Amino acid sequence: MAGLRYLQTSSGRDSMMQNKPWIKANVSEARKSVGAKITLINKWKREHPGEQYKNHLDQVYGVVFPFCKCGCGLKVIKYDNNYLHGHNKPWLGKKRPSIPDEVKIKMRNGHLGKKYNVSEEGHKAIMENLKKMLTPENRMKTTLKLRGRKLSPEHIQHALKRRPITSLELAFQKIIDDNDLSYKFVGNGAFIIDGLNPDFININGKKIAIEVYARLFKQMGNRTIEKYKENRIKRLSAYGWKVYFFDETQVNADYVLSALGGDKN
Repeated sequence: MAGLRYLQTSSGRDSMMQNKPWIKANVSEARKSVGAKITLINKWKREHPGEQYKNHLDQVYGVVFPFCKCGCGLKVIKYDNNYLHGHNKPWLGKKRPSIPDEVKIKMRNGHLGKKYNVSEEGHKAIMENLKKMLTPENRMKTTLKLRGRKLSPEHIQHALKRRPITSLELAFQKIIDDNDLSYKFVGNGAFIIDGLNPDFININGKKIAIEVYARLFKQMGNRTIEKYKENRIKRLSAYGWKVYFFDETQVNADYVLSALGGDKN
């Protein structure tokens, strides 16, 4: 950039002089009195050693600076500004309007059917980062905090009711609707057995439960998908239930229909 010159037109200079009155009022006089290379701030600092010029901007520039419009009682540090930096918070103390249900449905449908597959390299990188975060010390703290804690069915149901249906579950629900399968979504805490809340259950009297999951989340914290399935099958089979599992790569109509086979209805 060396050697470039930034020329200003006469009209631009006149506009600057009109919009910034302290330039017109003081700069010319200051340049004449103390030299062109000394700014107004430096001039004021020399006259008032040890003081903060930002607390006396009116004196430095010879213009009355307005107060911040947020009501904090402080003055802005730039003549053209209405607020100090970070003080313009229009939503402070107010509640943002809620998103209408039809808009939420539209947003979910916009993601329905889209595939967000992570490559094998990306999957390994995510797992490595999670291992770094979940250090043995942090896991032990969590274990000691939750040890001996047993939630009541009402507590579990109340907590799960706050969980909205996921995009993966919505994709599975669409397969159910398109193929008239006799299953319904109960993953919001509507059905709990032995402290477990399946995602879908059969509505024709058969004890069949369906779990839809993302592999990444079942492998966090040194967990495995095999242990997850083994635990679910063991606890639900004790009550006579049969469980089907579908991960994010298996939620498609062809695979679901072939996997359910004779248990479609």
